Amino acid sequence: MVQGGCSGGAQKKAEESIAARNDNIAKIIYSLQHVLALDPCRRFTFGVKMQNRQLRVWIACRGVLRTTKPYDYLKDCKGLVRLFIAFAFFSPTALGWDATIKCINAPDLSKGEKRQYETKISDKVFTTLATLADYAAESFISRATRVWLVKDGNGKEYVLKDVWLDEDRPPEHEIRKALLSDVKRVCGEEDLERFKRHMLTPLCFERVQVDGRVDTTNGMMNGKVPFNFSPSPLKIVQPTNYDVAAPM
Repeated sequence: MVQGGCSGGAQKKAEESIAARNDNIAKIIYSLQHVLALDPCRRFTFGVKMQNRQLRVWIACRGVLRTTKPYDYLKDCKGLVRLFIAFAFFSPTALGWDATIKCINAPDLSKGEKRQYETKISDKVFTTLATLADYAAESFISRATRVWLVKDGNGKEYVLKDVWLDEDRPPEHEIRKALLSDVKRVCGEEDLERFKRHMLTPLCFERVQVDGRVDTTNGMMNGKVPFNFSPSPLKIVQPTNYDVAAPM
């Protein structure tokens, strides 16, 4: 089971059959998805899959899922050592954590206690009180929208929305501003004030920054995002042939 605070997942199988390979892949992808769904502090996560002597490293965020070519880690022991030393000495942000949000309690999940988070937005600090919606975070490649009831330093309550925004999509406060401008232009000031009473009023907005730069999928992948791909569902095929597979 993957718990909160886990940096990633790992799977190991000794068999080389196609069925074992597919099962291994399914489990490592589930582990990656589970980490992202469970922990709002994660921007991306790593995974390691071993099958017999073949090793692959996986990386997943809300925009892309990628894996390396396999290599024989018994023939290249130094490569394996370098890999785990890198994981051991990576900074928290390099391992995929978001420095703008952190868990501030140690709940007993078996007793139904909930995790509580503290996040900083535009120099304002908010503490979560309750989760209003987080079902979208279960989707792997998605905007992973989470909505919380939060309080500020003075105890005043607000609603906070956390979302993976498309780079070419305007944020909601800009959409709201344009909408109100259209209402005023078409319907007049009186209808504008009436309309505003039925809308939420934004307090602050900020794009997550990592090491002084706005965080993007391209930045997470060090500029190595494949631009010629289209999203498609992953399908694990149960083979009818259980012979030993060729090296992946």
